[in-house]
Amino acid sequence: MSRSITLAVAVSLAVLASAHTAAAQQPVRVTERVIYADLDLSTAKGAQVMLRRVKAAVARICSQTRSPVLVRSDAEVARCRSVTLQSAVASLDAPLVTAEYARVGNPRPMTTAAAR
Repeated sequence: MSRSITLAVAVSLAVLASAHTAAAQQPVRVTERVIYADLDLSTAKGAQVMLRRVKAAVARICSQTRSPVLVRSDAEVARCRSVTLQSAVASLDAPLVTAEYARVGNPRPMTTAAAR
């Protein structure tokens, strides 16, 4: 059994074709692996630590960039973070992680993989 989760998000890159043409959009998949072999997700402490790790990874892969090639609005960054975090927590299928996610301010109810 794997004790890691890979977060993935398709990011739209604004690729500047030239100074005289409009930017072209092409999707790019960004991933980050979060290891939790050292955690017991059946405990509150383990769930809290896992959620912090997932949130940190989501923040990194959905961050605003300073590159002139990668341009995202604050709203796009917020949506990326929300959707990616919800997806990651759901894919873990760890009830205490899901409960911790709901407790700390998740705006939408979630279903776990087992409930689908």
